[in-house]
Amino acid sequence: MKGTKIYLGARFARHQEMERYANLLKMWRHEITSGWHSLNAETKMRDGDPEVEFNQRIAYADQVGVFNCELFVNFSEDPKNPPEGSARGGRHVELGLALGYQKLIFLVGPRENVFHYLPEVKHFPTAEEWLAYMAAPDAEELLDDLSRINVRVTDSDPPIFRAKGFARP
Repeated sequence: MKGTKIYLGARFARHQEMERYANLLKMWRHEITSGWHSLNAETKMRDGDPEVEFNQRIAYADQVGVFNCELFVNFSEDPKNPPEGSARGGRHVELGLALGYQKLIFLVGPRENVFHYLPEVKHFPTAEEWLAYMAAPDAEELLDDLSRINVRVTDSDPPIFRAKGFARP
């Protein structure tokens, strides 16, 4: 499983936790395609932010990160006890992109919505279980087996980029 391109999706308030996971995964020789978790608090998107272009650049960067990943890891929240500030929903959009791009998807945490029950989504109730899976000696073989289930859209740009004249980085 070494060298897998991984996108970490979670609510922004968990960016420091995701950055720790990103650093650990890099130590395990994976490539991280998500970058939002390395943004500092001053760059967080705000309601009514006049920096439209800035926010668009972040959104496009996230779309490219999801498109370029091989494995999308979605960190969910307890739907019965949602944390404050969890209503923005960018992580749900990212999951939708990963499903649309037919990526291998891991869910870490409780199932929040109907899409978390799809057979394409491998569920890990806790981060510890996910990390143990990623660190397993036969993890590379397991990932290869799982990835055969999905047909990946990797030979063309996503429609949003073709329509807007963007090229893949």
